[in-house]
Amino acid sequence: MKSIGVRVSCLALVLLTASLWLPFVVVTEAADSPASIEPTGQVSQFFQLTSHNVGGLFLENFNASGGIAVNGLPLTEEFKDGDGLTIQVFERAIFELHQPLENSDSPQPPPYVEHKLLGVMLTAERNFLAAEASVGLLSSRYFQATHHNLEGAFGSYWDTHGGLAEFGYPISEEFQEVNFQDSHTYIVQYFERARFEYHPELFGTDYAVELGQLGRQYAQVNYEGNAFAAAKQQLLGPQKLVRVPSLMYHHIRELTAPYDSELNNYSVTPEAFVEQMDWLQAHGYHSVTTGQLAAYLKYGVPLPAKPVNIRFDDGWQNQLWAAKELKKRNMTATFYIITQAHTGGYMTIDQIKLLDAQGFEIASHTRSHPFLTRNGPDYDWAQIAGSKADLEGWLGHPVRSFAYPFGDHNPQVDAMVQKAGYDIGATIDWSLNWKASTMLTEPAISMSQMHTMSGFLARININY
Repeated sequence: MKSIGVRVSCLALVLLTASLWLPFVVVTEAADSPASIEPTGQVSQFFQLTSHNVGGLFLENFNASGGIAVNGLPLTEEFKDGDGLTIQVFERAIFELHQPLENSDSPQPPPYVEHKLLGVMLTAERNFLAAEASVGLLSSRYFQATHHNLEGAFGSYWDTHGGLAEFGYPISEEFQEVNFQDSHTYIVQYFERARFEYHPELFGTDYAVELGQLGRQYAQVNYEGNAFAAAKQQLLGPQKLVRVPSLMYHHIRELTAPYDSELNNYSVTPEAFVEQMDWLQAHGYHSVTTGQLAAYLKYGVPLPAKPVNIRFDDGWQNQLWAAKELKKRNMTATFYIITQAHTGGYMTIDQIKLLDAQGFEIASHTRSHPFLTRNGPDYDWAQIAGSKADLEGWLGHPVRSFAYPFGDHNPQVDAMVQKAGYDIGATIDWSLNWKASTMLTEPAISMSQMHTMSGFLARININY
């Protein structure tokens, strides 16, 4: 059987710009349930075509991994399988919720979502023969891990719709196979989590390559029929709100004369910072990023008990010392970066990338920290969207959180933040209340001009 790579390689350009493209992450993590969250219903989305709901961590993963285009419609509600795992079946995927065991390094390991290796499971008895590396096509790649090639239209689709993280390695070459649903014969290729099908009748469109419905195929054999019963739409709960102190730091440094300087007013000493972090741990607080708060407000993804958000503004190099102290305590934080400031005490790009690799959230604080309400829309857009593009170019993944310089914003600026693709915007407004209705203007508590534990405790326990 000859490869279809040459025959359909002209689809590559079409597929590279497919409108269905999204950044994909197969594994989604969350933390344990919080004691401080008001009881509300879980945010969910109802799919009328199949009469099923998708909610919580499954909904977040569904959206992050390609939505309907990659996963298909939900065919069941969440339920426990024979292994005791909470799962949900979709046309093209089956989601599994895993909870790691506690250990000394991670006393509160977060649950995460994985997709079943449906391609492997459904072809376990077929014994695809290993192939030699293909020659002749410039786009052809050979995967030594599975001894199979990927090329042409299938290779383009794999690249633009999630690649290895979404579909896994190819486990077969291209070949002809009868589709179990419509009994038509298609050129297909199997991957660890998927089957690609080439539909010649859709040549020239974004849908010439489609994913086989492996979720449906596996579930019809392995799960009882009552799992597929239609469900009623889950009602959204009342307005979601969570009370979380967001502690906003700038400089972590020793104070220097003159002691009433503006720099000192925006500084917390290393000794005071250590004392504050130790107090938080001793009193049962668990640090969360701004992105985790957005995931709770948007999708109902659980937070840990007594969540606290630790926030560093501007990207000063002296914050790197604080990051090391947080790592010692298994704590996290959100670092809001001014992306075009790399001299005069600011972090370098490599230092920012290292923080990201260590698991801290990297977020946007514009390109040059201007007052956004004092400039025109073109300038503001370059600051807001441009800083997002800067960070995503360095880090290779989406950046979802934004902080307004000086807390300066208005409805027009807020709308730009939303249009640029951020999930959440942070101000400097003092409050503990994070609300789904104000996701572009969430609060903070300034830790500037504060050098005593009594001041710290007063700010942790503010009553508004």
